[in-house]
Amino acid sequence: MAEVVRSSESWARSLPSENVQALAQELGDTCMDIPQMYIRPELDVGVKAICDDDDDDDKGGSDDKVPIIDMNRLLDPNFSLEESAKLHSACMNWGFFQVVNHGVCDEVIEKIKVDLEEFFKLPLKEKEVFAPLPEVLCGIFKDHQSMRMNYYPPCPKANQVLGINPHTDAGGLTLLLQVRDVQGLQIKRKGKWLPVEPLEHALVVNIGDALEILTNGAYASVEHRVMVNNKKERLSIAAYHSPSFDKIIGPLPELVQGSGKEYYKTMKYEKYLEFQFLAKVEGKNHMEFMKLNK
Repeated sequence: MAEVVRSSESWARSLPSENVQALAQELGDTCMDIPQMYIRPELDVGVKAICDDDDDDDKGGSDDKVPIIDMNRLLDPNFSLEESAKLHSACMNWGFFQVVNHGVCDEVIEKIKVDLEEFFKLPLKEKEVFAPLPEVLCGIFKDHQSMRMNYYPPCPKANQVLGINPHTDAGGLTLLLQVRDVQGLQIKRKGKWLPVEPLEHALVVNIGDALEILTNGAYASVEHRVMVNNKKERLSIAAYHSPSFDKIIGPLPELVQGSGKEYYKTMKYEKYLEFQFLAKVEGKNHMEFMKLNK
């Protein structure tokens, strides 16, 4: 039977399943077949495993690199105009960028990485103590910010599975710290999947659906997915920044003036989340619900 997590209404359903970290360990030890529920046969043709021996030197030109934004330059009057234009271009043309010199000291980042790695080394029973109850989840989301710690175990049959299906984030902005230099995060660009190479101490930033709606499509959310590695585990921490549940989201009037037309519906963010959480995770198909007939 499906388990239901509720706040004021039912938003998300999830099927009970084994702990993936423990399951991956068992697969590695016994060479047993991957359970059918984790195999994505419809994606076999387009899925490429991020293997330990992949050649990182064959990456193509600069258009294959996610933009890098320097916060020091952005805040420096001598360079702010140039860096602001670069940021605008990254938001408009990519939906993803990496931020360096962001003000979070290297020591703090390294401490976070160590703590996260140590946490996932704990026995399963110890980790389960920290598993959130529905009422705890409601309290977290109430503040319109949330954090997720991700562990993607290595998989000997990495070409058969995905870490996370292609999707977009519902909120405004997502900040991601890639804990290790293991590739896995990929974004969809010009019909192809492009890896976001881990950059030491950088934060990956991506546009969410709410920001796409507010900007009337000028800054669009971008499909992304996570691949697994056949030899190495991958860890990351994501912080999600979203509107309040009771806030109205819709195209901002000052951004509609240029095109003269609204391309998205206006509604409470809570209502949009209800639809997004109940929809099948499948690329950006759910955003069609928010678009007005042109």
